Amino acid sequence: MNQLTGRIEALTAKSGFRPSLEIQLFISNPNESGIDLTWVSARAAISFFDMSSQGPSSEQPRNLGPAFPDYTLPSMAMGGKNTLVLSLQVDASLIAQVENERKELDVALHLSVNFSAVPRTRDGSLGSPFSGTIADEKYSGQTVVFIVPRSLWSQIIQRFSITNLYDLKDLSKIISETRAAKSEAEEAAKAAQEAAKALSMKVYRSVPISVFRLRFFVQSFWA
Repeated sequence: MNQLTGRIEALTAKSGFRPSLEIQLFISNPNESGIDLTWVSARAAISFFDMSSQGPSSEQPRNLGPAFPDYTLPSMAMGGKNTLVLSLQVDASLIAQVENERKELDVALHLSVNFSAVPRTRDGSLGSPFSGTIADEKYSGQTVVFIVPRSLWSQIIQRFSITNLYDLKDLSKIISETRAAKSEAEEAAKAAQEAAKALSMKVYRSVPISVFRLRFFVQSFWA
């Protein structure tokens, strides 16, 4: 009793002061007792692929960050099902980076979910707490995968009041240029520091010779 199965049924955009992607996770309990979820920790990642010519990408998904339960954690009867809503906070910068790397491709959302729960018997008594993961009921993996066609993904992110695709492309360009400028500035500062260090070593080494020459000149003048 250390695993539940699940599938993502929907992905929607929630605007406001803290924009987020809401992930509706449908959970099934294959265990021989009911359970009460007491703790859930989830993390989302994303990858890109061309749905018309290949399956989901085998490359390492890019991390999007933690996703938090939006409502009270559900309970499930033996063999029961329920829905868990998770909130993934996003902002214009994150969406811009995603769009810059997506390059008009389809999206695969990867959701890793760990949980703790307490089992319940039919008479209502509680068993010993246990922990586990939520596995994908379709792909038989420890990560739940949700395929989002490129057209649907564009519709989802356009629902954010802070974004439109043209602004995101401009923002993505600004972010890339800022990072490049920062990298160049760091390299220039490092080169200047090394040059200053080399110059100081050169001056330090020449001081004893100069002092010796000055002393010889004074002695010769007074001789």
